[in-house]
Amino acid sequence: MKRRYTLLLSLMLISVAACRSMGPQQRSLPQWDLSQANFLQWKADDPGFEQDRAIEASGMAADGSGFVIASEKYDHLLRLNPRTLELSTEKINLPRFSELEGITVNREHGLLISDEAHGEIFVIDGKNPPRPIDLGPLGIRGGKDGIEGIAATNDGSGRVFLLLERSRLAPGECVSTIFRLRWDRDQLLPSEQPLILPLEDCNWRLSALEYFRGHLLALKTRFPGPRYELISVDVESGRSTLLLDLDEVINRAEAEGWHSNIEGMALGADGALWIVSDNAMTRRAESEIPPEARRRTLLLKIPAIPE
Repeated sequence: MKRRYTLLLSLMLISVAACRSMGPQQRSLPQWDLSQANFLQWKADDPGFEQDRAIEASGMAADGSGFVIASEKYDHLLRLNPRTLELSTEKINLPRFSELEGITVNREHGLLISDEAHGEIFVIDGKNPPRPIDLGPLGIRGGKDGIEGIAATNDGSGRVFLLLERSRLAPGECVSTIFRLRWDRDQLLPSEQPLILPLEDCNWRLSALEYFRGHLLALKTRFPGPRYELISVDVESGRSTLLLDLDEVINRAEAEGWHSNIEGMALGADGALWIVSDNAMTRRAESEIPPEARRRTLLLKIPAIPE
């Protein structure tokens, strides 16, 4: 009897220990309440960057005090206060015809912004002129190579993930690629083999990255035949998992006049998921101020369910 009791106690202790080790990992990502999704209207300090203009919001990141959004072709950062929804605009003086796609906050270096047109990452530290990092070692050149999201871990490892949205391997066979980079002094260099994510067909792509509590998140979209998903990507294996089916909420937004081309996302301190859309009107900006848009820039907030 004593032996059976001792064995039972040992099994209980092992079970408790396992639950404790699994618990933080299971709770590390929030759960989101799609029924409480809100389409929000910001108040910009410059009327040229209100949501009825084609500002092409292609990247979004949390910066500690709120969110920073990249205006793809109009050489501006947009800083959003999530409490008041006030939006301040900031010109950044990048090379002409830059196309800003992804943005992330790197605590040691500043803002990192991926520029698809020039095939570079720009570092903006608030003290010096924007500094370009050449992506030639990755085989990326300027043009429409499709660099999109970027995410820094900020965990002391120096890791940065860079997304190539879609590459065609053969007719009907496409993949998304996530480059795993690491800081080496003032350069970003490949540290491991890239993650290759097969796509169901060549209408799918990944369009944004976010690193949150040890998880890499991505927006996955399809067009034509529109589909919208939030997925997680294992940073070691590249295995992806569906987290949210966003079809219903994005289709509802489009029906209300918001643009559905979601390309930027970030998570707030409370775990809420924020998403913006790229409402592009032109292939190349011919003016400093965005033109009027056919559909408004979407600013979507999906609250986290309290733990």
